[in-house]
Amino acid sequence: VQGGIDRVSGLSIYEYSYFMSRLPRAKNASGTRALAIGLGAGIVPTWLEARGVSCDVIEIDPEIVLLARESFAFHPSGAIYVEDARACLARLDGQWDYVLLDVFGGDTTPGHLLSSEALALVAPRIAPGGVLAANLITEVTPDPWVLASVVRTMKTMFDVVEIHPTFDTSPAGPGFGNVIVIAYDGPRRPIERSDLLLEPVHELARVAVEATLGREWLLPEDARGTILTDEFNPIDFFDRRTRERVRAQIIAGTDFDILL
Repeated sequence: VQGGIDRVSGLSIYEYSYFMSRLPRAKNASGTRALAIGLGAGIVPTWLEARGVSCDVIEIDPEIVLLARESFAFHPSGAIYVEDARACLARLDGQWDYVLLDVFGGDTTPGHLLSSEALALVAPRIAPGGVLAANLITEVTPDPWVLASVVRTMKTMFDVVEIHPTFDTSPAGPGFGNVIVIAYDGPRRPIERSDLLLEPVHELARVAVEATLGREWLLPEDARGTILTDEFNPIDFFDRRTRERVRAQIIAGTDFDILL
């Protein structure tokens, strides 16, 4: 396994990648163009490209692009823009059937890409019938301030906003992890969970994916939160506990020589 990809099977060992790829396709099966904001190893764009979806990419770090190309054979049919996402979105023309926001920076998603002003740049880039999918690492608790704020902010731009945790959300579950937020206009689009599981899943991700993929989590009606703006966006403050838990997991699961 390298970079979360099994080099033999080509499958991802990370649950979230199955959510980020399959949920948008299930909500808009006829899409032909995707815009990935944040590249990583290129797992999700590669999956979409293999299904005839042309992917454009915005990635701020040129080293990430180089790594994806050289180590993970990432060669999209679309364009790659190496720059800040908001600056790029402000000048891009055109629309995409899928916009994939996956800009996890090591312990959190940069707040400036979740504000009303940022989403106001994203929304016009989504084609009619298109879907926004955002990958967050956050808490799913009785009072999830960050998640509630992101959802409320998205609801100012989109008719439907859905929450899809990639983990057990029962009281016995971890309480936090990758959460995929799906947003689109028009009426709700129901999906069949069984259809999402027709294609193979890596054995290291299978249990969680089969248990949770396609299951929507509803935000408690009394959950606190606010509409995020560039002027008022305290995600870093309210997300501090999650950031510390993510850092602890990274340290616990990484060889000490790599950390040095």
